[in-house]
Amino acid sequence: MDFDIVRLVSETHIGGRENDDRAGWVRTGSSLYAWVVDGATSVADEDHVGAETGDVAWYANALSDAIAVNAELELPAKALHARAVADVARAYDAAVGDRRDRVPLHARPLAAVTMIRIVSTGASCRGDLFHLADCPAFTLDSTGGVARITTGDGGAGEARVLARVIEAQAEHGFAPKAIMGAQMPWLRERREFQLRLDPLHVSTPATGASFAGWEADIDLADIDAIVLMSDGFERYTTHYAMGDDAAMVREIATDGAAAVLKRIRDVERSDPDCRAFPRLKASDDATCVVLHRSRP
Repeated sequence: MDFDIVRLVSETHIGGRENDDRAGWVRTGSSLYAWVVDGATSVADEDHVGAETGDVAWYANALSDAIAVNAELELPAKALHARAVADVARAYDAAVGDRRDRVPLHARPLAAVTMIRIVSTGASCRGDLFHLADCPAFTLDSTGGVARITTGDGGAGEARVLARVIEAQAEHGFAPKAIMGAQMPWLRERREFQLRLDPLHVSTPATGASFAGWEADIDLADIDAIVLMSDGFERYTTHYAMGDDAAMVREIATDGAAAVLKRIRDVERSDPDCRAFPRLKASDDATCVVLHRSRP
């Protein structure tokens, strides 16, 4: 039994022109790879790689393409990410050129990544998972049970951001752009801290970088679906209290990711000033990849 149906939905935030998320899947000779790349919103004053899109979208796209190209090597998920980053780092250095020393550290693009490699051998089916930063993943088993297969900080990071947003709203009002502007010095300081860590806990085009991240070997024998998503899609649970993880994943499996994303967007459109649901960004790029398995 193999995962033979893959569905993907990805769209920019409400009113956005660029989608900083990317996702994809590749079937190789012995594996099925699937991934989500969630580019972190730029905190730079300008872009530096000279692409038609911004640096973040450029990196997310380049990394996703490099994962697809290198998948034929049949590497473990973590090693495949590192190989793809090395390729993109060379392209980034070439694009920035002799302006490299003038690019502030906080301007370097970064992303969260979750990737799974599925290998089926006879009756055995296993998933090799790599998770870097905050793109969650879930499984849905044959009885309807839902499990989160990625890790995180228990929401502590999101809680810190929420506290700052509420404080800024009390001082500056409810205009999302004003709130973002007030948080920019802190966001840049936080970004530079992330990019100085060794190993890195985010994906970024840095030559010779090493990456931390979460790895897991998952028995998929009784799993009917695997769901990977960016945190913009996970707002269903983390921001808007539309239901828990199990409700979200079951809804995706039953109604489809596009229908669930529409419900998320409906909530965001009903609260454009972030009054009912305080948040740093009124809306975020959102992506969901669903891998289904047909059973006899």
